[in-house]
Amino acid sequence: MDDTFPCFVKIPEDINASYEAAITENPANRGTSSSGRQKRAVASHTKFWSPGRTLRIAFLDGEQDFKDAVKAAAQAWLPHINLKFDFVEGTEGDIRITTKRGNWSYIGTNALLEKENPTMSLEPYLWWPRFTANVIHEFGHLLGAEHEHLHPTGNIPLGQGSGIRTPSCGG
Repeated sequence: MDDTFPCFVKIPEDINASYEAAITENPANRGTSSSGRQKRAVASHTKFWSPGRTLRIAFLDGEQDFKDAVKAAAQAWLPHINLKFDFVEGTEGDIRITTKRGNWSYIGTNALLEKENPTMSLEPYLWWPRFTANVIHEFGHLLGAEHEHLHPTGNIPLGQGSGIRTPSCGG
């Protein structure tokens, strides 16, 4: 049984505006990643938020139990990042979540390009066994992470029968 919902990464229309927003947010986004540690994930190092920043995350819709479940799942990231999350109501967030358009997110600071519309969408199906994993996955995009199969040393076969569904996430 396939219990996945597709996820799509939202790509900005203006790549130059994307770059300028990322540099304005975090000047370290200008350089290339040069740390000596082995990377286990794929991330857009040019899309990282400023260290120590508090991201305001707004819910544009959704029932309270959905909002509570998203907040609980998103907390899984906090011990591993140098950011804080402040969940707010209305449109006054750096990140704006809707429940009306499938599963997707802008990558990191690309969310700054969108001033009024949603920057992330999550299916509100709390009964879905992978709901928490899906929220964590989409918040990974919000933090700057790309899809796992893009890792240069991942050796993930994308041939027929591999089980990898692109651009679907959650599989």
